[in-house]
Amino acid sequence: LAPVNASLWSSSDAKAAEPPVATAKPVALVTGISGMIGSFVARELLARGYEVHGVVRYRTHWGNLRGLMHAVSWHKGDITDEGFVLNLLSELRPDCVFHFAAQSLNGVSGDAPKLTMDVNVGGTLNLLEA
Repeated sequence: LAPVNASLWSSSDAKAAEPPVATAKPVALVTGISGMIGSFVARELLARGYEVHGVVRYRTHWGNLRGLMHAVSWHKGDITDEGFVLNLLSELRPDCVFHFAAQSLNGVSGDAPKLTMDVNVGGTLNLLEA
């Protein structure tokens, strides 16, 4: 939020003497929320009063997400899908994005280098371009 210029309020008007109170929570989007770092960051954001949205894939492992199920808004999709990413960011208009989604399993990286490139580079590019 931008700082408020206190000189905008007239001291003669009692109601206008106090700045308005912001009621909307800042919105954060976390990709890779099911990983160790993503789930930790989501917990920290919730503790700091953020509205947290998480991107999960169809085969997400939910183990790290215990305690977050009802506190986070979930969005099923894949960051390699440019349309999904564009629509999500257009809809949410997040104040910040924490991007942790990646293909990081060593065995898969070597066995499927194109998949690794698509997720790690293409997915990041989709977020940046949206």
